[in-house]
Amino acid sequence: MGPYPEGDPAAMRAAAADLRRAASILGGAPNPTVDGWQSPEAGRVRAVLTAATGTAGRVAANLEAAAARLDRAAVRLDTEQRVWLTAQNHGGRP
Repeated sequence: MGPYPEGDPAAMRAAAADLRRAASILGGAPNPTVDGWQSPEAGRVRAVLTAATGTAGRVAANLEAAAARLDRAAVRLDTEQRVWLTAQNHGGRP
């Protein structure tokens, strides 16, 4: 039997929840408007704002994906730790 699988599944799930909160904030960011402002600079500012909002949406999706992966890893680690502990209590056999 190998060593105890180190790690803290609860902390991993908490980190995933933090990532989801950040994703929610970024993903919910409205596209800022600068209505009524007409000039070449206004067009450039609008383009930057639109790009930034798009980037925020992509980052939010990446954070959601990372959170899901972290949750899956926490489940695996929790299972591995339980199997290891059960084996310890049964003479090395799960």
